[in-house]
Amino acid sequence: MTPDPALLQLVELASRSPSGHNTQPWVIAQTDGHRLMLRSDPDRWLRMVDPTNRELLLSFGALIETFRQAAPAVGYQLDLEVLADRADAADIAQLNLTAAPAVRSIAPALIRSRATTRTPFLSVALDADAVDQIVAVDRTALHFVPRESSEGRWLVDAVAEAFAQQTRDDGKQAELAGWLRFSRRDLRTRGDGLSPEALGLSPVAQAIWYAAFTRKQALKASFRRASIKTTQRQLQGCAGFLVVTTADRSAAALLAGGATYLRALLRATELSVAHHTMSYALEEEPWRDQIGRALQIERPVQFVVRIGRAKRLARPAVRRPLTSVFSNPTP
Repeated sequence: MTPDPALLQLVELASRSPSGHNTQPWVIAQTDGHRLMLRSDPDRWLRMVDPTNRELLLSFGALIETFRQAAPAVGYQLDLEVLADRADAADIAQLNLTAAPAVRSIAPALIRSRATTRTPFLSVALDADAVDQIVAVDRTALHFVPRESSEGRWLVDAVAEAFAQQTRDDGKQAELAGWLRFSRRDLRTRGDGLSPEALGLSPVAQAIWYAAFTRKQALKASFRRASIKTTQRQLQGCAGFLVVTTADRSAAALLAGGATYLRALLRATELSVAHHTMSYALEEEPWRDQIGRALQIERPVQFVVRIGRAKRLARPAVRRPLTSVFSNPTP
């Protein structure tokens, strides 16, 4: 079956959804006509930092929301059927698409330009109107924590300490190293993972990275120390943190939380607000258990996102080839 151009355009847009380490842990399968199955790829699970697949379901929630945002602009109405009732489910959701007149929308442009900016942000406050517009996406699920508030200072310390603990863990650092891309050829072929460009390195540092760095070196103490220092600098340069919560910890709630997260990132992109997800405190003890009380938030916290103004926003990360992401029945 040869997919029509509009369907390919929709899948290409959806494939730009955010995911941990840019793993893009999905397969999008065309099962019948305009019916798509969103399937989880176990080879792309982050078993060390995300052993319960909490972040995996959040990523699928963002993927579903990207489909939902993009569909009207390319000429589809979308009907969603959630299939996953647990985090290790193979089939996450089914999308039923119906052809419809295309609607003018800025969603495709925002989806294509959204990117994680990992460089330090400008040392300026974020104007109240921008904060309000982002939080207005879902005032129940979204909270802004100014960096200089007591809660913000707790987050700065907690995120830095959690990242350092994670970086010193050999298993977790090895998992990260497996998603770092040390050659341009590997980056082009795979279309996933974290490149030096995505990490916000300068052109000189990028050249050194591609010429001299290897996966083995990413496990050395010097590389880990440099990563910890970089994270500390990132935390010093932001206006505050966007905190994303869910109603509970069920699979359905996590999918909904990922959708809210994606909408908030698109709103930030529209407002030229830089964002960088730094959820290490949700992956490590004791901060995972402390974060709700420290921030005085009763709902489960699922994302911590550094936001602020930046000298320049990052370019989007690489994406897997559609032949790797999308499968469709043969005639």
